Amino acid sequence: MTLGERKGLKFGILCDTLHLQQWQTLVIEQLILEGNALALIILNKEDSPPKSKGIRRLLCYPIKNFIFLFYYRFLLKPKSKRMLSIEPWIKEAILLEENAKKVKKSYYFSEKTIEAIKSSEVQFLLRFGFGIIKGDILHAAPYGVWSFHHDDPEVIRGVPSNFWEILEDIPVNGAILQQLDESIDCGKILWQGWFPTINHSWKANLDQAYYGSVEWPAQTCREILFKGADCLKNKPFPKPAPMRFAPINCIMLKFFLKLWANKVKFHFNELFRAEHWSIGFIESSIKNFIGNNSRPENIKWIRSGSRRQYYADPAGIYQNHQLKILCEHYDYKPAHGEICLFKTNHHSTIYRPEKVLLNASWHLAFPFIFEAEGNIWCLPESAQSNQLRLYRWDTKKEELMFEKIIISDLQAVDPIIFHHNRKWWLMFTDKTKSNYSLHLWYAEDFRGPYFPHINNPVKTDIRSSRPAGNIFYMDGRLMRPAQDCSVISGHRITLNEIIEITPFSFVETTRFFVEPPKSRQHFKGMHTLNTAGPYVIFDVKQDLFIWDNFKRRLLRKTKKIIVQ
Repeated sequence: MTLGERKGLKFGILCDTLHLQQWQTLVIEQLILEGNALALIILNKEDSPPKSKGIRRLLCYPIKNFIFLFYYRFLLKPKSKRMLSIEPWIKEAILLEENAKKVKKSYYFSEKTIEAIKSSEVQFLLRFGFGIIKGDILHAAPYGVWSFHHDDPEVIRGVPSNFWEILEDIPVNGAILQQLDESIDCGKILWQGWFPTINHSWKANLDQAYYGSVEWPAQTCREILFKGADCLKNKPFPKPAPMRFAPINCIMLKFFLKLWANKVKFHFNELFRAEHWSIGFIESSIKNFIGNNSRPENIKWIRSGSRRQYYADPAGIYQNHQLKILCEHYDYKPAHGEICLFKTNHHSTIYRPEKVLLNASWHLAFPFIFEAEGNIWCLPESAQSNQLRLYRWDTKKEELMFEKIIISDLQAVDPIIFHHNRKWWLMFTDKTKSNYSLHLWYAEDFRGPYFPHINNPVKTDIRSSRPAGNIFYMDGRLMRPAQDCSVISGHRITLNEIIEITPFSFVETTRFFVEPPKSRQHFKGMHTLNTAGPYVIFDVKQDLFIWDNFKRRLLRKTKKIIVQ
């Protein structure tokens, strides 16, 4: 049954005014777009003293938090928090004004409001106002009250959102959608995601987290519609971190210095540092390689002789006791990638490409290899073409023969295909969120047609989403290599065990991390891990100054400054 054939849920919102932040209006729009109905708006009519204006208001700010409050109120203006009217939705919903009883910092709602919630038949409430909520309202709707928290509550809890990760050099920041209970920040987690900390811009860091969580209530509704209410059970809140409070003035000064230093470092690295990848392969079981039981001196290397070019994203074909490696060949001068072929043997120490297998007007990378129907197939990344293209390996000619376009109008990054439980599964990340937004599609035949998982993106995690190689079994577990891009893009490999995979669900958990092999070159990252026959194939990177990259980045920055 498709999503369109299901009747959506009825929901309500709790708000302080009839103007919400932009990201909150997008949450409501997404819910309505998918067939859910906004049936109730509960507006906070708390009697509060009139607020001072101008200089008088500034003088009311606590002295110790003055810098933070002034900066947050007047200077920090993320797009996600712009205020927009919700007037268009009022006509379709019951508007109920509530003067909730406030005990210390907690709000308790009247019996009249509780009865109105029940009679409206809303199935959940979204909290966009009222502060801390307690009492019967938490159970007035069948699925309770849902609330966002924009930080990883196991690491950072409190205010302000997505701030402390920058100050304390935490590479990952998160967000959750939770079902509230009587305890503060201890309800059931309905949806959770992790994003890279944008440490040179608090504004960008906020926008990323707020916009990145917009779809979560709609995704939770999909889970309820397709899996039933039981999907909300057994989702306990993790052990919460200590509470944080508004930063004092000296902390804010330290924060501004940190932002400035991070911004300088960011622009320096963009101009003067560029990725330079090399390929390694070793005759070893994947289990020994992961456990660091392979001898580093047995690794053979494929390196480019030029700084401006590199080889990366290796995948292997093992035939007639010979390993053939398909990989991306990237040249910084045209900023373009193509797919080339290497042949290996036991005697060589220096390898040169045999031929170019694929070259197009768009960038090509990540030539994923799999077997089906007695043939070998290749699914390279071709996101710039807006297509997912399938090729068949011609063993005699040693060429890739175009088979078909699997999916159009799709910018899939690092796609992989595998067969499991009588279905073919396609995984990739979205081009706009290539390092953390995992999508899943499925088909009866590997050629298609493919159908999207009902809850895409099935995972939002900078640490373990982006595919890194072929699926394999280890000790009876179905393992999926993924990229950990938390510290830097392509930092290391994460091995995730797939626990559950169906058209309606996806669950995996991280089991191992694979670091780049230790070497005198001091490799900075690793982002592909594949197996072929008795071989393990991978890539590693260094950061180098590359003139062509410098010129391109400098020109881009100059144009941006001129336009502004």
